[in-house]
Amino acid sequence: MKKFKSGYIHSIETMGLVDGPNIRIVIFMQGCPLRCKFCHNPDTWNINRKTDKYTPEELVKKILRYKPYFGNN
Repeated sequence: MKKFKSGYIHSIETMGLVDGPNIRIVIFMQGCPLRCKFCHNPDTWNINRKTDKYTPEELVKKILRYKPYFGNN
C-alpha cells in the first residue's frame, strides 16, 4: 500500500451543503490535471500555485475538530 506524504489543499469548506445531501466538509485539492470543459473550480488546476500542504494525518486532525457537527451517522 502506498503511503502518501502530503498534498496541496486548495480550500476546505466546513459547512458544505451543495455537493450532496446533509452537511459535510468538502476538501478541494490543488493540481487537478483533468481540465474538464465545464469545471466549477478551474483555479484548482495549477499545481504550482502556493497553497497549504497537509499530510493525511494533519488533514484528519483538522477535520475531526468539526466532529460535533457530524451527527451520530
